Amino acid sequence: MLATGCFSPTDPVAALDDALEEGDTEGAPEEPSRPDPADGEPEESDDASTTGGVDEGADTDGLDTDGLDTDGLDTDGLDTDGLDTDGLDTETDGDELECTQLGTIADCLACGDSCDPEGACMAQGCVAPALLGHATAFGNNLGGPVDQFLWGFPIQVTTLAHLTGLGFYANPPAHASDPAAQVALYSDVAGQPSALLAAMSPVYGLGTGHQEQAVGNLVLQPGTYWLMGTSTGPVPFAVQIAVNNQGLPTFPVAMVPHTFGSPLPAVLQNVSTTNSHAPNFYARVLQ
Repeated sequence: MLATGCFSPTDPVAALDDALEEGDTEGAPEEPSRPDPADGEPEESDDASTTGGVDEGADTDGLDTDGLDTDGLDTDGLDTDGLDTDGLDTETDGDELECTQLGTIADCLACGDSCDPEGACMAQGCVAPALLGHATAFGNNLGGPVDQFLWGFPIQVTTLAHLTGLGFYANPPAHASDPAAQVALYSDVAGQPSALLAAMSPVYGLGTGHQEQAVGNLVLQPGTYWLMGTSTGPVPFAVQIAVNNQGLPTFPVAMVPHTFGSPLPAVLQNVSTTNSHAPNFYARVLQ
């Protein structure tokens, strides 16, 4: 009898059953393989990516951290107890400053603690010594009895500087008796010396040569300052006499009445100007 309705000429389920009965497995889905218990447990992968973290035994020797940006790195509460620093090279080369003269460790880090041996580390970076004014020895002296004045000339500071010393070159006349002198630094107001900023102590019993004293670490902003000197008479400061002007004084100086040995004025008043010879005053700075 003929069956009615929709049907497939070949029933796939029946075909699969027939194939299995006949031992034909072509086209049948493969059964997943299972590990052989005799092979033991599978080995863990050495690849750190399979654990989602960093291999705790990773060897970081030779790791190049040059250029590593640590800005904003929060180290508060960082526990360094037990940190193994064996073999860590903490020595500095012989040409590196150890931050013991000026500034702080933080200042030194601004220039990598590798300034010139005569320089220093400051907040703005490496600074080097410089002399402002007239430091080179002059070969002349005034020979006169000028001992009742504080007189000097302006210097220009062109960049942020740290005043570390004041000095002069002495060349007292042969007939001077117990020559003495001192040099000070004054601020500038309207082109004239004004307020006392730093000073040497008086130096007595002068012979020919440089005299310099440390005066601390005074920060000097760019601008004009005045080196002012006072002394016993005859004046023991060496001066530069312009031979091409037949020895005539052509160097402009500012001056105020002052008796050597009395306290230096905190603020100069009644300043006058005149021409003299360039005196051997100078300031030592780091800039």
